[in-house]
Amino acid sequence: EEGTWLRERCIESKISFRVIPHLQREIHPWHDTLALKSFYTALRDLRPRVLHLNSAKAGVIGSLAGRLARVPNIVYFIGGW
Repeated sequence: EEGTWLRERCIESKISFRVIPHLQREIHPWHDTLALKSFYTALRDLRPRVLHLNSAKAGVIGSLAGRLARVPNIVYFIGGW
């Protein structure tokens, strides 16, 4: 529930927004697998033309899900650089 400002701004701007429930900072094979499945499902439903990822963990899992879902443009931004 942290960082709800982004969700609120997306809702206000009528931008599709999905939470990937099992995506967490720590490496955990079970949660990481569930996060990949959730990411893939969301991407197949949304069919975005661009996927923008911001963290190392989201970058790895999101990029894999994006490739599987055939998202044409995947952008990974290294935070703090």
